[in-house]
Amino acid sequence: LVSYLHYAYIPEPETVWEGVHALLPGHVLIFEDGRVTTRPYWTPDLAPRDAPAPFEQVIGRSAELAMVADVPVAALLSGGIDSAVVGAVLGPRLSYFNLRYPGIYDESERARATAQRLDLDLHVEDGEMSVAPDEVAQLLTKVGQPFGDTSLFACHAVFRRVATGHKVCISADGADEAYCGYSLRRTILLGHALRPILALPGRLPREGAARAVLNILRRYLHRTGIVVRDVVDPAVLKNWDDTYDRSIADDVRTALSQTRDVVNVASSV
Repeated sequence: LVSYLHYAYIPEPETVWEGVHALLPGHVLIFEDGRVTTRPYWTPDLAPRDAPAPFEQVIGRSAELAMVADVPVAALLSGGIDSAVVGAVLGPRLSYFNLRYPGIYDESERARATAQRLDLDLHVEDGEMSVAPDEVAQLLTKVGQPFGDTSLFACHAVFRRVATGHKVCISADGADEAYCGYSLRRTILLGHALRPILALPGRLPREGAARAVLNILRRYLHRTGIVVRDVVDPAVLKNWDDTYDRSIADDVRTALSQTRDVVNVASSV
């Protein structure tokens, strides 16, 4: 629960359920001869490559796989990087949807500009800043674990509208991670500053670089704005083990041992 207050969700492998653990991302669980083991089946490869696969080719293949359906497919279009890439790759074969909250949160102008540029069929829907109590109760049964992001309600509203004519919808999540979240510009500037430091031999330069990268990542990861020491009983807080923060720090240090590209390091964790 302390992790939930701190991060707005509960990082794997912990869960809100006593005695239940989540499978870590990129891992497989094997049950054989009465024993359970887990192992990673994929980890980011940050080693420099001579000829990486073109971005358009990789995204195109992924998007085409998402199009495998025997019913019409829709997609969300916000005007951001991720959904614009999907629109550019899949084009006018789909119907695109955008949900706006007039006067409060509205990305529809960017979405319309993207749709016009790519010749896409865009439907802009208006949402209301209210959720009925029975809808809240229904949504809470769908998320599995506590999830403290209000995007849950916006997604529910837009998908409810999409579902009136479509059974499949591409949401285009993932660019936040691939492009270092909303801290891309700071990460790029940090990369320029750290490049000469990372070129120095020894462990200390890399430790300093790791701390700098972690400072940016933690601003993004600690999303709730809640200072847990102000709201949690000190006796409870004393026993809180923030394994997630340690795992992020370990991942950053491991990544910096493979590459000097700080942007790749930040996006890989």
